[in-house]
Amino acid sequence: MQSENDEIDVQGEIERLVRPLLQAFDDSDLTRLSVDEEEFGLEFVRRLRPSRATEHVAAAAEQAPALAPRPVDVVAADVVGVFRVSRPQAALGQPVAAARELGYVEALGIRNPVRVGRAGTIAEVFVGDGDPVEYGQPLFGIEVDV
Repeated sequence: MQSENDEIDVQGEIERLVRPLLQAFDDSDLTRLSVDEEEFGLEFVRRLRPSRATEHVAAAAEQAPALAPRPVDVVAADVVGVFRVSRPQAALGQPVAAARELGYVEALGIRNPVRVGRAGTIAEVFVGDGDPVEYGQPLFGIEVDV
């Protein structure tokens, strides 16, 4: 009988500790929160949401008349690290030349360049300066010149 009461107390204690952490995580822009204590470990990971820029592009696309879609190349991260913007910073709607460096992913102190594959126009920006990125994560969408 005592064992059941202890289990209920442990569950109540965990809920008392976890609920405020989860609320704080939801209210912040954090993508990962990890707590590692001696007897207790917890990690929250947020799936990436589209950026506001992407939402504006989508809203504009709904209002624009239907045109023949242009192919879009997605420039993705080759490594896990922190994204840094190259100067001058590329902006939505800006034409870019093939092989232009849009930024780099810093991993273990090494700069890994992020370059455009083919010439085109920047259609989407998924990350900002200082954002953590995962392997294969989309960074930019480039409407390819045909």
